[in-house]
Amino acid sequence: FILLLWVVILNPTSVKVILAKLSARRPPNSKIRALITAFDNFTFKDSIRILGLSFLWIMVIALQYHVLVLAFTDVYFWESLQAVTATLFVKTLLPFTFGDLGIREGIAIFFYSQFQVSSVAVFNASL
Repeated sequence: FILLLWVVILNPTSVKVILAKLSARRPPNSKIRALITAFDNFTFKDSIRILGLSFLWIMVIALQYHVLVLAFTDVYFWESLQAVTATLFVKTLLPFTFGDLGIREGIAIFFYSQFQVSSVAVFNASL
């Protein structure tokens, strides 16, 4: 799955070919065809830029968590990075949250507890 994702992200021309075949099967005025043709201007440079911005976004969130947890207790950066990325991954897999109430905090406490980090410090940092 990861390999397929990399092929799609880093090789938009192959995706364009597949989308062009799908677009040809649709009526000219359909909304799906308009959506598919929106990818015509998507280039390799755009995909690298989006990938870089996504990575930067994840690193900013990880650094924020680390600094906030570090304000309450000592934790190594690599442990914090592992816990935060696992927290973000699991949080995106849960489609049902009522205002994101308690889900992020509970998941963060679970993953940080693997590194013997105080649950109170993690809870406070998650707020």
